[in-house]
Amino acid sequence: MNAPRIVLTVGLLAHAVAADLIAQQDMRVAPGARVRVTAPTVAEGIVVGTVASAHSDTLVLEVNEDSLLAIPLTTVTSLEVSEGQSSSAGSGAVVGGLAGLVAGALIASSIVEESSGSGFAAGDYDGIVATVGGAVAGLFVGAIVGAGIGSAIMTENWKDVPVDEIRVGLLPAFDGVAVSASIRF
Repeated sequence: MNAPRIVLTVGLLAHAVAADLIAQQDMRVAPGARVRVTAPTVAEGIVVGTVASAHSDTLVLEVNEDSLLAIPLTTVTSLEVSEGQSSSAGSGAVVGGLAGLVAGALIASSIVEESSGSGFAAGDYDGIVATVGGAVAGLFVGAIVGAGIGSAIMTENWKDVPVDEIRVGLLPAFDGVAVSASIRF
């Protein structure tokens, strides 16, 4: 073997190892990940499952405890990976706080009207203070109740994974260097 050929072979092997390491770091769907897949020619609707294995041309999902589904990557039109679940405590606090604000203001306003026998008159400072106080109290109570209810509501967060990009790499082979192509997801 001559020197340029040795240099070329070593360079290709180094590139193959580096490309393989980069590809492994780039892998966004790994076994054990919870995914949502749309593959109209394989299954109707959206399939949710856990990745049992990911190959260059097929994604194998565990859709229930004893059922595996092999999905050719060429049929996948949409792929999402779960980023875990989060509670809705924040949005519950906002919704509850707004509802409490309105309810507190209305309740305080109706109490002021009943006690005074008529609606607010110009310069009715006590009535305005009572209504604002009721609104503020309703805001706090509503926010606490809303956060409590929202914390019991869990939402799964999904992240889109591109399925249309092709990854080509060089792999060391027994008798030289092999070129491989796979869909990156």
